[in-house]
Amino acid sequence: MALKDAEIRALKGRETSYKVADGKGLYVEVFPNGSKLWRQKYRIGGKEKRLALGAYPEVTLADPFAIARGKLVPEAFRVKPAEAEAFRAIWQAARELMEEERFLNWQITFPGVWKDWQAGTREGGFDAVVGNPPWDRIKLQQVEWFAARRPDIAKAQKASDRGKMIAALKEAGDPLFEDYGKADKRAADTLRIARKSGHYPLLSGGDINLYSLFVERAHALVKPGGMVGLLTPSGIASDLSASKFFRRQATGGHLKALYDFENKKVFFPDVHASFKFCAMIASPSRKFPAANCAFYLHSVANADQAFPITAAEFAKVMRSMIAGIIPACGAGNSLPVLDFQGNAGVTAQAVACLNSTPFDFVLRQKVQGQNLNWFIVEQLPVIPPAAYARTFGPKTAADKRRLS
Repeated sequence: MALKDAEIRALKGRETSYKVADGKGLYVEVFPNGSKLWRQKYRIGGKEKRLALGAYPEVTLADPFAIARGKLVPEAFRVKPAEAEAFRAIWQAARELMEEERFLNWQITFPGVWKDWQAGTREGGFDAVVGNPPWDRIKLQQVEWFAARRPDIAKAQKASDRGKMIAALKEAGDPLFEDYGKADKRAADTLRIARKSGHYPLLSGGDINLYSLFVERAHALVKPGGMVGLLTPSGIASDLSASKFFRRQATGGHLKALYDFENKKVFFPDVHASFKFCAMIASPSRKFPAANCAFYLHSVANADQAFPITAAEFAKVMRSMIAGIIPACGAGNSLPVLDFQGNAGVTAQAVACLNSTPFDFVLRQKVQGQNLNWFIVEQLPVIPPAAYARTFGPKTAADKRRLS
């Protein structure tokens, strides 16, 4: 919180010096004799530095940032020229970055939406956020980036060949290499901020896609009872990296509707026909009796195929493995079949094991999408039939299974 002049004047000396923050790294250091000094914290190369801006009251509330920006010369105060120059360089780089990236402050841009800006949490928010966020991976994709700038580099058959061609740009002093370096750094910085800023605790894992950050930010920008309706890849409901977020929405009763579509070149001609996307309508806090859901839609007109799923029902199906018993029939790679040669006891034990919570936990460490292929199943730990004869006290594991 920004300090007021009266508050600074009221600060008294103590046995040891102490600091009172003004915000954005700026603070007042109060010494035992009662004298006060403005200081600014900043970082260079990951190391924290401090810049002395001048004593209070000679340097007033309006002066510290003016000194830091180089607009006011601190002639009468002890400021090391090297420190002042280093801080001004950081400040200038930050200003240039702000102009280049056009950072958005939601509270300043929409001043009537929030109140008590200095509170620890947002108070207020939008009634609803609706949109179609970008579906792009944050990590810089060399092929896509060079396709519009140097198609010959994008068309290189091997990554090693592409790397050599990029290195050749550097050796030739081609400005394109500098642009590529900036783009790569921007992507790396975006990933770092997404993962470490604390703003995206649920959807910043794995190979982050921009749409997932938009989803989590949208839920933070609406009022507690507000609504969010976004068009995103269906991975928001099926990918492992989104499981914490979607589980909270679905099993918490916050999901209003989920309409899942298969592209089939009908909606987006330039996107693969099998690509799946969805319209998800939810709220951060508001609850609904059931979510209206439809899957594998090929037309908006088919939305009447939707059916309700309650939070309790979502809790039952939020599993990676759902094992059951089927009659003898053909099955593809996406439906792994285990044949126990008609042994009913062993079959029942296997179904119980495959549907258990510990097994599901292990499986979640392996599966990445919504498809459970056989090559994944054959890697998983399954309790062998002989182990059910092991005793635990007076009963065997098989006895305990029957009792449960």
